[in-house]
Parts: sequence; C-alpha cells; structure tokens
Amino acid sequence: MRQLLAICRRELGAFFRSAMAPVVLTGFLAMTGLMFTLFAFQYSELSRTALGGGRGGEYLNVTEGIFQPLVMNLTFLLVLIVPAITMRLLSSEFRSRRYDLIASYPVPDHVWVLGKWLSAVAAVAVMLLAAGVYFIIVAALGKPELGPVLTALLGLLLLTATLAAWGVFFSSLFQYQLVAYLLSFAFAMILIIVGALEPLVPGPIGSFAAALSLKDHLERFTRGVIDSRDVIYLASLIVLGLYLATASLAARRLATGRRVWRSLPALALVVVLVVVQILAREVPLRVDLTPDQRYSLAPQTVQILDALGGAAGTAPAVAPGDVPDPAPERVLPVADAGTRDEVMVYAFYQSIDPARKAIEIMLRSCADRSDHFGYQILDPQRELEMVQQFDVTLSRTVVVSAGDDHTVLLQPDESALINAVYRLTTGTRPVVYHLSGHGEHLLDSKERPGYSSYAKLLQAQGYDLRRLTLADRGEVPTDADLLVMAGPRLAPEPHEFAAIDSFLRRGGSLLALLDPGTPPAIVDWVRRFNVRLGEDVIISADQLNQEFGVSIRTLIVADGYGSHEITRGLTGVATVFPLVQSMSRVEEEVPGVSGSIFLFSSPLSWSEQDPMTRFSGRPQFD
Repeated sequence: MRQLLAICRRELGAFFRSAMAPVVLTGFLAMTGLMFTLFAFQYSELSRTALGGGRGGEYLNVTEGIFQPLVMNLTFLLVLIVPAITMRLLSSEFRSRRYDLIASYPVPDHVWVLGKWLSAVAAVAVMLLAAGVYFIIVAALGKPELGPVLTALLGLLLLTATLAAWGVFFSSLFQYQLVAYLLSFAFAMILIIVGALEPLVPGPIGSFAAALSLKDHLERFTRGVIDSRDVIYLASLIVLGLYLATASLAARRLATGRRVWRSLPALALVVVLVVVQILAREVPLRVDLTPDQRYSLAPQTVQILDALGGAAGTAPAVAPGDVPDPAPERVLPVADAGTRDEVMVYAFYQSIDPARKAIEIMLRSCADRSDHFGYQILDPQRELEMVQQFDVTLSRTVVVSAGDDHTVLLQPDESALINAVYRLTTGTRPVVYHLSGHGEHLLDSKERPGYSSYAKLLQAQGYDLRRLTLADRGEVPTDADLLVMAGPRLAPEPHEFAAIDSFLRRGGSLLALLDPGTPPAIVDWVRRFNVRLGEDVIISADQLNQEFGVSIRTLIVADGYGSHEITRGLTGVATVFPLVQSMSRVEEEVPGVSGSIFLFSSPLSWSEQDPMTRFSGRPQFD
C-alpha cells in the first residue's frame, strides 16, 4: 500500500507542477462554466415558456434542466482531457529510458499500473471538485435534487476511472505520447457512438452495440438512477483495462514469441466479464434516488406486471380504479397471440426518431420486472409485414398483444401502457356511473359548464361511462367501479345518501366534484369524511393570472402541489381551476378516515365569503 500511495503522490505532484496542469484545469473550468451558463439560460427560458403557456410537458426541474445536460456534455470533455493526462504516465518512461531502472525496483507491475491509474483519477477528481462551485451557486438560488447530483458525480468518477484505465493501457504500448493519446481518444469515442448503430442494425448485432454504448450506461446516472448493469459494465471495463496494462508491462520482459501466451489469460478474463454482463442484464437491480421516484415503475404498474404469468384469464390483484388513466386505444382481434397472461408489445418507431429511446427505456423496465412481458422496437419503414398485420398507419404506434386481442396505442406513457396490459389480461372495462337528477354538469352538453369533452375523453380511453338516477333505482349498481358526483346544485334525498354510503361500505369509490354554492346537506354529509367545505370562492391576486389572462376567480397552481400520487411530476406545470371553493380538514385525525391535501392556492389568494361579491363584481381583500 505504501508503494502504491508513493507512486500516486509522485505522479500527482508531477502533474500539478507541470505546465499542463494550469492549462488543463483552466480550460476545464472555463468550458464547464460556459456550458453551465448556457444551460442555465436555456432552463430559465424553458421555465418561463412552460409557465406562461400553461402547458404540460416533461418533468421540469433544476436538476434535469441544468445538471443533466451539463454532465452529459462533461462526458465529451473528459474524453478529451483524461487521455491527455494518461498519455505520459508510461510512454514518457519508455522514451526517456527510465523504465529499465524502474523495472529493477522491487515493485510489482500491477502496483505501478494501479498507482499511475489512481493518480490520473485523483487529478480529474480535483477538477470535478473545483467545478462543484456551480452546484453551490444553484443550491443558493434554487433547490437542486441532491440524489441525482450525487449519482451524476458517481457516473463521472466511474467514467474517469474507465478512461484512465484504458489510457494507462495504451500508454504502456508505445513510447510516443501522441500515439497513446489518439488511441485512448479513439477507443472512448467508439464506445460512445457505438450505441447509434442499434436502431440501424437490427438483430443481435444491434443489441450488442447497445450493450456496449458508454453513453447509454452513463445516462441513467445523470437521471438519478443507479443500475447494477451500468455499474458492472463500467467496473468490467476498468478491470479489463488495468489487467491489460499490467500484462503489457509484464510482456516487455519476455521474448517476442512468449508474449502471445500472455494474451490467453486476458481472453479468459474477457469471457468471464461477458458472462457477468449477461447475468447482470438478466437480474438487474435499480436504485432510484430522485425524490419522487419518477424513474421507477409506479406501484400499480409493478402490481400488474407481477400478476402476469398466473392462470390464463385470472385478473391481477389490482382494482380497476387503481389503474392510471390510459391513452386513446382501440381493441382488435388477432390470431395466435399466445396466452392471456403473456404480453407482447410491438413499438413502431423510426430509427432516427428521438422518442424511440424513451419508449425503449420504459418497455425495458417492464420487461426487467416480468418474464411474461416482452417487446420489440420495429422500424415501420422496414418491418412492412408487421405494419400490415397490425394495420399501423402512424409512426410512434404501440401495439399491446395478449391472448386473442391486441390494443393499439399512440405514443403511450407508462399509465396508458399498463392500462392496456391490465384490460387485455383481465378482459374488463372500468364502469363509471355519473349521478344525475340534482342539477349536475351534463355529460352531453358542449356549453361551458358541460362535460362533453370529459365524457368523450373517458370513453375514448376505454371507460364505460353511464348515467345513474338514484331516485329511481335506489342503489348503486354492483358493477360500478366509480361513482362521480359532479357539481350537484340540489341535495340528494336521504335514501340516496344511504345508497351512496352502502356503496362506499362495500368498497366502492366516489369522486365528489363540489362547486361553490354546494347544498348544505352535502356540506354536512362530507364532514363525516373529515372534509370541511369553505362555502366560499377563492380569489387570486397572483401575477400568474395576469400572465395567463384569466379572471381573479380562476386559481392557477404552479408549485402548490402536495405529496400525493395524483400530482406526481407536476412541479413546474401550471394547472388551472376556475371558480373553486376552499377545502380543509375538520379535525387533524378522525378514526377510520385518512386524507391528503394535494393542491394549495398561492399566498396571494383569499377566501371570499361576501354573498354580494363571491360570483360577480370586484371583491376587496379585507
């Protein structure tokens, strides 16, 4: 250990005392600062556009808006810098003929290699530590997520260790530093760009190219995910590079004819590392360090995938109401698709489509979770037979097949995909009943208070939407998965309340959408569930109302989201609520009732209770 540390200190001191150190360090910090400034301005503009436009989009936060692109660009910067640091470690010893003296020292070859490799890693770690000032700046002005930042740093250190290991190896082959630098740089670039061949070369060769892609393995680190496949891949490259460097030094003492035999252990090591890689891909382990676990499969998705593979036709242990909302779909018959619990997904994305990678990551995560979930990424311009079989007319079409049925989705997210899987494997359609007869919003009305767009959307998503008049029927049907009470202006009769209570006691679900002016009987009824209605109208004086051009009786929520699954990933996305009343808990705790507040108005809002100005006029804050 003392020999190792002595070599490391010697090389590290030689680097920082040389003329190269200030040039490399200054250039690294200057480039990092320039990229940081660029991404910070881009993120600022993107945030203003997202809030000003009131549109949804990808998850938007400081970490992914600034640090993720910064780290991915630092990857290419390290590819330039690390070979420049490692090219002199052994090549200079050969060229100055000091190696003959070094070889006489009682120091094993692997100690020389590890010491020089460790010095290169430490030099780059110092540069990364100096660049940490940019994180401090963002932490002082915003709230970056610590978990993804730490995983990104881990990814950069593993990348540095990988590049340094192979830099030492190439430096051990030649006495010319330039040759060592060019080989190290070329090797790193090949590993980075080889993944681009995967969509262009289908089959095993394309899969092999994707498995070798250094860029793909680093991307998960930048998102805050530690995956065993990525760690093992980088660790394998480090071990192989260091072993080859050690073998190269040992071979210098041997005759030319005997050096060939030194390659046999290296080949055996390659075989072992390949086997380890295959095992890692078969049993992947993932740790998602993002605060809201946004790169992990949702609990509903995990439950449905875990339920696959049981008896044909059995339903997964997830209630239909627990399944996330899907994208528009249509179900068509297809022959010989396999058993109902064997799911196959065909994603039709063009090879150059930037969205192809995102759908592949999602499908791969599902396949990693369940052996009964398979997928193929197909290019619609090449796989014409599959296009004709499933009648695909648009790119970004995803076909989910199970049993004798399949479902066609257009660019689905995780919730849409898992809904399709659930419905195909169970053969069910969730039934949603809308209460009527009390002045509720009409499902067929296209006027402003009407719910026609809502009804059309739910029906297109595969829900069975029905009206229910409790005054005539007297009970909620047993096939109801959800009962919706949408803005009643009159209170239900006592026997109707009793029917709703009976439905809830047997495990039913109720969605109560209660507008300002809720009838007193309903106000008293919901208090039993620890919900107090404000019987008011929320007035907002927020600057966002002026930017959106909406009235003061419209509430805009941009960052007032509580910790709840329904608002997962909405931070930074504006949602709009016209003419709403406040809600709160009656008491902190009520036996048998649990609740969560997931929407908060801004501090620049108040509860207007004056009957003269609640719905019209110009209310004044008093």
